[in-house]
Formats: sequence, C-alpha cells, structure tokens
Amino acid sequence: MRSAWIAVAALALAACDRQDEDRPRVDIKPAAIAYDGATTTDRAALIAHGERLTKVLGCRGCHGDNLQGEKFADEPGFGAIHASNLTIALQAYNDAGIENVLRRGKRPDGSDLWAMPSEMYQYLGEQDMVALVAYLRSLSPAGKAMPPPRIETGWRAEIASGKYKNSAGYIAEERGVVPIELGAAHSRARMIAMTACTECHAAQLEGRDDTPNLDIVGAYSAEQFATLMRTGKPVGGRELRMMSGVARGRFAHFTDREVAELYAYLKARVDRPQQADRKP
Repeated sequence: MRSAWIAVAALALAACDRQDEDRPRVDIKPAAIAYDGATTTDRAALIAHGERLTKVLGCRGCHGDNLQGEKFADEPGFGAIHASNLTIALQAYNDAGIENVLRRGKRPDGSDLWAMPSEMYQYLGEQDMVALVAYLRSLSPAGKAMPPPRIETGWRAEIASGKYKNSAGYIAEERGVVPIELGAAHSRARMIAMTACTECHAAQLEGRDDTPNLDIVGAYSAEQFATLMRTGKPVGGRELRMMSGVARGRFAHFTDREVAELYAYLKARVDRPQQADRKP
C-alpha cells in the first residue's frame, strides 16, 4: 500500500518507499552539531529557528501549513491516514514525550505512528530538537482533532507481509545505516543530509526506484545546485516530479551556508576514491 500512496506522499512532500538491503551499519547518536541558528540564547530566536525547522524537515508537508493536520492519504480497501493536528495533539505531551514521538516513532502511550519519518529525526541534533519543541510548545490550540488511522484489509495484508511498517519499524530497519563519513569539515552537511535528504534518497543517499543516487550532484556546479535548492529547477530548467515541490516547500528555507555545505559534502561524496560502497 505504501507504494500505492507515493503520488500522494510526493505532493505532500512526505516519505518515499523503502527498499530492504543488507547494508553496513554503524552506531549513531543524535548529532552534537546543529542547523544554523540553533545555538542562540534568545528565546524568540530559538522559537523562530524551530519554526524554520518545521519547514526544512517537512512537518508542514503532511500536517498542513498551519500544522492543524490534514488528510495524508485515503485509498478504498486499504485505509486512510490523517496527519495529526499538532496544535491540539501535542498539548497532551510533555517535552520528553514530543521528543520521543519524533525520535522513536512512538506515542507516550506506546501506540504506533504511521508515515512519520522518524528514521530521519532520530539523528536530529539536541539543540535543534530543543528549538523544535519550543516552537511546537508556542502554538495555541486551533482547528479540530484529526481522526486516527483507518486500517483496512489491504493495509493489514501489507503490514503482515512486512511491506509496510510503522514509524518505529522503519527506525529499526534504518538505524545506523547512514551516509558515508567524510571528515569533520563535512560533519554538519552530513547531518543535514541525514535529517532532510534520506527520506526520499534512501539511508545512504543511494536513491530508490523513483529517486536518483545523489552522485547526480556531481553534474552540478555550486551555483546550479543552489538554484535547484531554492527554485526546484534543475540544470535545463524542467519541472521535476518530486524534487521541484520539495525544494520550494522545504529546502528554500535552508540558509545559504547550509546549501553551500551540503553541496560540498555531496560533491566530496561523488569524488571520493573509495567506490566499493556504492550501489550499482
């Protein structure tokens, strides 16, 4: 069923289908580094940084521009998912509960989350998490609560077969399967890739059936890459099925330094001498 919802997910700037592979794993903890703006000691600036992260990380693509929730997908015979109204749902959580939802894909009561890309958010830096929680805490309740998932026969069958997993399941599947480490100079850009790019381009940025290996960045100059990230327009100026909307809705909110660092990391990844870890 997840593959059947890809078109909906793409429009929502949400998650893409996974592929199970026997890939090397490393132990990873939440990054000590952070996105630009996370180290501020000013409360208003911290909340503003958290608001930016809700755009960069794709929260608004599923939960709506006002974070009051919306229907994510609905397919007869399979079921429906509504992204929660965060202004209401998070009122019942303490700060640790919000972090647990984001990092571990579980609600405080232990119930499952679906289509929440916590496999990315588990790597979000501690300072960024503080800012994100502070912003979410600043929201006043508005709108109405969204209904729980409706799981029908087709969805149950895909869950039973392992084709479709809950958020905690994808965390377990991808924990420690991460992009290549290329040294301290690229550490922040690697973290950005882990928390913003792997959702669609796979855990090691090798691409999926419908998204490219990010080796494709080797064909871009720094200026062309910045244009892609800001406008969604690749070399040649065409409209891309998923990336164009994702770039305009999410990556346009990267700082110039974040874009430059991400390009440098992805270019270094292309130019690295070791080739054995690459997916054919």
